[in-house]
Amino acid sequence: MKTDQVVQIGFLVKDIEKTARAWADFLGVEMPEIFMTGPQEETHAVYRGKPCPGRIRQACMDLANIQLELIEPIGEEPSYWKECLDRDGEGLHHIAFRMDDSERELKEFEQQGHPVMQQGEWKEEPHNGFYAYLDMQDSLKCVIELLGHVKH
Repeated sequence: MKTDQVVQIGFLVKDIEKTARAWADFLGVEMPEIFMTGPQEETHAVYRGKPCPGRIRQACMDLANIQLELIEPIGEEPSYWKECLDRDGEGLHHIAFRMDDSERELKEFEQQGHPVMQQGEWKEEPHNGFYAYLDMQDSLKCVIELLGHVKH
């Protein structure tokens, strides 16, 4: 990997209100906003090579040096979030790295045998954002998330 910038640690949870409140109390900060991701038509999410209708409720807490993200999958629609929560239970899901050239990095990881499990986009001013999850459970014991900007 050609970065040393960890920007986020993500946790899968079953009850986002309860877990967000616990983190806020622990950190001595206000309860974070909880919001729902958009539909597949907005996010262009792809899970295991197919359109991903799965959605999440999400809360982010920005600390001085890193962001904590809480993720609660919604419903029974398939997604990598739901797969990991069903398989591994609650807890650490991913460590995210910001990438300058996500497309190149993704190709390199795929060539090394680490395929993208899920990827998608979001609207973020002044640019759009991009995420991709790589299943690195066997070697790193967690998912690696690559974050970048969409180059449309």
